[in-house]
Amino acid sequence: MYLIRWYGPFYSRQELEDWEREQESLFYLYLFQGKRKNKKTYNYYCGMTYDRSNCVSCVYNRMKDSNHHIHVFEQERKESLLIWVGTIANNVHPTRKDISICENMITSEIAQIELDESKIVNETNKLPPTRNVYLINEWYNRNQIKYRPQSIDFIPNIVPDVITYDAESKNLYRAKKLVFISKMIS
Repeated sequence: MYLIRWYGPFYSRQELEDWEREQESLFYLYLFQGKRKNKKTYNYYCGMTYDRSNCVSCVYNRMKDSNHHIHVFEQERKESLLIWVGTIANNVHPTRKDISICENMITSEIAQIELDESKIVNETNKLPPTRNVYLINEWYNRNQIKYRPQSIDFIPNIVPDVITYDAESKNLYRAKKLVFISKMIS
């Protein structure tokens, strides 16, 4: 089971870097959306970073790679770019495999369930995991206050709050939004 806390949106890599440098948490996952030149709809990308050279917070470093997809969005329509970064909150030291499974689940969900596959920029990691996985997504703004944007095509409204995968049946399940039922009384 993985609990991912997502923070954002950030409107540029510099804005993300400034914020990420101030955080104690390590951020291994990121999502971004942007509109391509002459397009009206968003394209989406989910990525991961792991074990970057002596970097306490690593996503902004990964996005500096010269061949990273984010550069295309910055060059074509920078004003439409929205970035989210995620930390695996219930695992202080996730392995590369843990991070990859989380990326895989989100990419599989976006590509196979939510959107037209042509809107997903990822070239790899669209196949489902090989074991049962339970993933919970929580969304926060940069001030660490729970956040849910109004726009239906923003990432927190695209990626479900809960995604589960049953490896035996190869079924993907989701709960789009968790709904408040009642307060527990002790």
